[in-house]
Amino acid sequence: MGRSRVTLNIPLLTAINSHPVSTIIVPSLAHFDTALLKAELRPSDLTKIVFFPNRVCNDNDYSEVEKYLMFGVRVNHLYIKETALLDRSFGGRKFTGLRELHINLDASPITVSWLSDFAHGHPLLRKISFSRYSVRGAMHRDTILPFIKPFVEEAGDEGEIKGFAITRVDPGSKVVTEGPFSEWYITGLHLRISQWSAGRILNRAHTFFPRIEIFTMDLPMLYDELISSLHVFSSLRVVGLLRPYRLLTFNDQALLSEPPGHVEVESAIIQYTSRIAQRIPTIEGFFINGLRVGRGESF
Repeated sequence: MGRSRVTLNIPLLTAINSHPVSTIIVPSLAHFDTALLKAELRPSDLTKIVFFPNRVCNDNDYSEVEKYLMFGVRVNHLYIKETALLDRSFGGRKFTGLRELHINLDASPITVSWLSDFAHGHPLLRKISFSRYSVRGAMHRDTILPFIKPFVEEAGDEGEIKGFAITRVDPGSKVVTEGPFSEWYITGLHLRISQWSAGRILNRAHTFFPRIEIFTMDLPMLYDELISSLHVFSSLRVVGLLRPYRLLTFNDQALLSEPPGHVEVESAIIQYTSRIAQRIPTIEGFFINGLRVGRGESF
């Protein structure tokens, strides 16, 4: 349905259920005709409907979604905006079809006491992402999530974790991990790194998280140092470069008084990422953000 004004009502639902289409993606509850809840729906009447994405900001949001979950609506991707929702009771909540969970980490304390029960109730769940994470900002060291605690303690103030993702071990996998969350391992990491410690901090990241697939960095790092540091990540598929103006450096000079234009920046990006891809063949793509081109424009 996308951003259209189409409303899912009884006639449309009847047409959908009589059609061979298997999935209808609905972006928000605003597309539902409230009369649906007054109709005599069966538990399977909404099984073709998928909320994507679905954002839960408070208990009231969950209550509204729950009204439709009981009739078969699926939630493939769930975004939790406030960590206050993640108490132990969250482990008992059910979202049919859930495959990915995204959690925004704010200033509220957070534990993962809910995770074991929640994962058990969602066998399709494969990935959990944590974003806006700041060791030196909102989160105190005594509340650091267990997945990254050893790395944070080792890295000290040399780097700041802005986000990370954990992936569930596939059934029958030979991956061996320890601890109460042994079925999860780090596959994504977003680091803000001090220039003087870039190479060292990436080597430490590999020591603790050897199976990283997506690595996002915010650092002014020279090409040769970046290649040697990333080369050890044998599972690396995507590299994210945030504000990499000095990486493209245009002969590694200091920031120019006048930023280059779109053509120059595009050419530099292609050249730089191509060189990385040639040296690290596992890489499938790049994510680049935060470049200034021309007078204050974003690339």
